[in-house]
Amino acid sequence: MSAEAQETIGPLPRLLALGIDAAWLLGVALPWLWWTSVPGRWTPGVAALAGVLLLSLLAVPCWHRLGGTLGQRLLGQQLVDDQGAPRLLLRQLLLRWLAAWLTLCSLLYLPLWRDGGPRARAWHDRLSGTKVVERDPQDARSVPLRHWLGELPLAESGLYALALPLPLLLLLGALQAAAPLGLLAPRAGVLLELLGWALLLPLLAWGALGAWRAAAQAAERQRKRAPAWRVGGARALAGLMAGLMAAAGLGLFAVNLVPRLPEQLALLFGHDPLGVARASVSTDGRRLHVKGALGLGSAAQVEAALQASPQVRWVVFDVAGGRLPEAERIGAALRGRGLAVRVSGECSGACLFAFAGGRSRQLLPGARLALQRLSAGAFNPPYQGLLNRSLAKRLAALGLSPHLVRKTLATPPTQAWLPQPDELMASGLVSVPERPLDVELPDPQGAVVADYAEALSASRLWQALEQRFPGMQALAAEQMAAVSVRGAEAVQQAGQQVVVVLLPSLLARASAETRWLYAEVLLDQMKALAEDDAACRALLLGDPAAYRNLPRELAWREAEWLHGALLEEPRADALRRPKAIEFEVIRRTLGQRAPEYLAGLWRPLAPPAAGEPSCARGRAMLEELGTLAAPQRRLALRLMFERSAV
Repeated sequence: MSAEAQETIGPLPRLLALGIDAAWLLGVALPWLWWTSVPGRWTPGVAALAGVLLLSLLAVPCWHRLGGTLGQRLLGQQLVDDQGAPRLLLRQLLLRWLAAWLTLCSLLYLPLWRDGGPRARAWHDRLSGTKVVERDPQDARSVPLRHWLGELPLAESGLYALALPLPLLLLLGALQAAAPLGLLAPRAGVLLELLGWALLLPLLAWGALGAWRAAAQAAERQRKRAPAWRVGGARALAGLMAGLMAAAGLGLFAVNLVPRLPEQLALLFGHDPLGVARASVSTDGRRLHVKGALGLGSAAQVEAALQASPQVRWVVFDVAGGRLPEAERIGAALRGRGLAVRVSGECSGACLFAFAGGRSRQLLPGARLALQRLSAGAFNPPYQGLLNRSLAKRLAALGLSPHLVRKTLATPPTQAWLPQPDELMASGLVSVPERPLDVELPDPQGAVVADYAEALSASRLWQALEQRFPGMQALAAEQMAAVSVRGAEAVQQAGQQVVVVLLPSLLARASAETRWLYAEVLLDQMKALAEDDAACRALLLGDPAAYRNLPRELAWREAEWLHGALLEEPRADALRRPKAIEFEVIRRTLGQRAPEYLAGLWRPLAPPAAGEPSCARGRAMLEELGTLAAPQRRLALRLMFERSAV
């Protein structure tokens, strides 16, 4: 049939082709739309729309080389000029592309279609001098059937084989990446994914076999004009291409779905293989223990337990992974109640988002806080980066430092990363008290010694004290419980008193370097109290109240020293009294009364005289120690801190 006899396609079939093209375009642009969207919102911005607009320029080469877009070719439509010629100028096609967007922006305003009726022409057709006609009116068979039979040109069959599965593959990747973030209901996401694979596999087979048959028929047509080896090679190449396409589809299916198929089917029928975390309230009603993975329904369990137990003050986690939406819901519930949280065992994966909802956050001895990134599937390159980006913003919103975020995202999804306590405290993920030895106190009403012991065990510094001096926490807990009626400050001061009493024995067995580091800390503390001689003397005499009145930065500096000193191996050699010649060295170096002043400067064994120890003289002596040679300085520090041997 001549081009003049071809009939112009009306609005409805063209709208159907437009729908196919739009679905393909949005499917291919899905990664870009996700990337440019605001986390938690699916409202594309200017960058997203610009990306879709540029991607739609693919219509121009399709019009130029194939005579139609993917949707038009599938529906048997062809673009020609006003005279029915299939060869179009590039400027015509660009003008048509621009005018088509204007028509689309007008919401397909009907007056833009001239003459109305089933054979109307759109405004962009008239402007560009083109029209859409039936491709082959004599063949009533559909294009998909002709592709399956291999009757289409090889280039067109190859386009269908490669282009049609692409948006579906990207959509399945998006579903797999969206599931860990909870952007879809679990059942809906599983159902859509299973239906997508059920559609994708036949589509891949249809495309591969059709392209193979088209290549075989093209080679057959060339038999008379080409050598037999070339024809056989073309057939083999076509078979190889079809086999690779089929293998790629089956490989993706085997890697991304088959390992998760039992879990997906269980979720589809309303059962989470992770199980439901158990939420139980302690006998005193003040602690809620959450144990197990945070599967579907875990948040409801925790919320119900909190509602039934208004007296709960602590939530204790022992949770190995779970689902992010459940963890975020638990975190919101804890944040709403202002509850403190502790980890008694493990808190990994999604548990972090529940843990971060606590007013204060602590790790008990032996507890692990493991950070783990989400997985978009075993092989899902377009979306793993997008998932990492979304997770990074959520982690940053929790207050994690950029260092922790980078380390988490650099860890494979199958592994967990255990940050060091210093990293957790520096990022604020684990709460840092105002004073180093302060702890989160239990409610004084009904609190017992065990409650204070548990509070002490959550402190990194008190853990180190207990490790070096077993029984230290129990002693402090008893003294803190004994003064609980006097208020929180008295309780914290009682704990400080235990450590103050401990310091002389710790320094007596410390290395010379550790002693000098403490002398530097002590000198800075004395300088900070230079305006208050009474407070300075109280500090030197071991008054816990004086320690608690130090500037915060000095208190934490001493705590860092204390932690290092506790981890240091104590000296095994026996303490000995300095020899006469050693006393003489100190007298000649620092003055005749230097041994006496050094022994009485810090925690003197005998009650000091009025006005002693002298802070001014002590500051001067400690400053002079910094100018001495190492042997003389070590000897002076022995006189300060080994008083029992002096």
